[in-house]
Amino acid sequence: MTRPISLSFICAVLALALSTTSPMRCMAEDEKASFLPTWKLLNPQEKQQFMAGYLYGWRDAAKVTDIAISYIKENPQKAVEGLESVRALYDVSRFNSSAIAHEVDTFFQDSDNHDASLTAAISFAKARLR
Repeated sequence: MTRPISLSFICAVLALALSTTSPMRCMAEDEKASFLPTWKLLNPQEKQQFMAGYLYGWRDAAKVTDIAISYIKENPQKAVEGLESVRALYDVSRFNSSAIAHEVDTFFQDSDNHDASLTAAISFAKARLR
């Protein structure tokens, strides 16, 4: 069963921060870099919106982890293969926040999508940008 997986606003911000160099090196550098300069640029409403996106990301990560746990329990011999597939869902190295936001706007312009979740909107955006 395929479930739509979304990336939160924080993932879009992190994708923008990634360069074309080694992803592992960039991730290590991001973990050491202070977030305070960025945080100070945000007004209270933007901070709240940022945190809402971050929390959506954590909720989606928990759902994906549950799917991975279930898959590995049912297919222990394919654990690595399954985790690599899950990891591919989170590969945002070629996306940026501007492009994702544009595609989410496009998605919500369709009246059929007015009641859709953020997960569906982000999945749509990723698919269009691939």
